[in-house]
Amino acid sequence: TYFENKRWSQTNMVMSLVAAKEWLETDTCITSYSDIVYSSDAVTKLLNFPGDIVITYDPNWSDLWLMRFDNPLSDAETFRLDGDRVIEIGRRASSIKEIEGQYMGLVKYTPVGWVKVNEYLKKLNQEEVDKLDVTKLLQGLIDSDVVVNAVAISDQWFEVDSESDLNVYKSSFPLSPIR
Repeated sequence: TYFENKRWSQTNMVMSLVAAKEWLETDTCITSYSDIVYSSDAVTKLLNFPGDIVITYDPNWSDLWLMRFDNPLSDAETFRLDGDRVIEIGRRASSIKEIEGQYMGLVKYTPVGWVKVNEYLKKLNQEEVDKLDVTKLLQGLIDSDVVVNAVAISDQWFEVDSESDLNVYKSSFPLSPIR
């Protein structure tokens, strides 16, 4: 099944997600960034973790970022928790202390969670919605007192933002699924 964001060139990720509202309104759905590689175990943990909006995160994120960047703070975003509840995500980090993990790009939405997303989106004007990426959506939900839970994933995963990322993974993990 394909869902098309006919305005993809003028919008960001959230409008593409909205195109799949038919499924998100009726079933628990897992959404994924298209530039990540992760284990089926990560999906299982995410599906089984309680909550209406749940994300995966890597508490050992710095190992991966140190392989990819001379200065991990050049790319890493803030991520702070209160128990398993996310209290901050996606801002520019000025210190490692602001980063308790890194969001991996996987989100579980239950139909109840999707209602909360829609209620939040209705508070924004169309231009704001058009510019919204997933981490800004998650932070906006958090700022609106919507609970976003997080489950730690210790399995190996990869984010491939560039050819240099791909080359790092190929040389560091010769038996990895990235070929």
